[in-house]
Amino acid sequence: HRRLIASIGAETLTNAVRHAGATQLFIDAEETDTTYVIRYTNDGVPPDHAVSEGGGLGSARRKIEAAGGTMKLEASPRFALILSFDKEVMSHV
Repeated sequence: HRRLIASIGAETLTNAVRHAGATQLFIDAEETDTTYVIRYTNDGVPPDHAVSEGGGLGSARRKIEAAGGTMKLEASPRFALILSFDKEVMSHV
């Protein structure tokens, strides 16, 4: 899961620079009683429309879901890519 989270971070950084002119990527991790949540945001220009999943983000979603996680995209107030992994699922990997 660590490699997957780093790989998604690299894809997110590439997209942030290319599409939003970002210079920084922020990765925040949160743990709840049942879930690990990883949130990627950046300092680039927020999208002015819904974000569509092209090759990179579509591939990221498939990898996350194959690993038992979920992926959510937010466009406002700034772009965010949010991964969630159920602790129960991760304990069996």
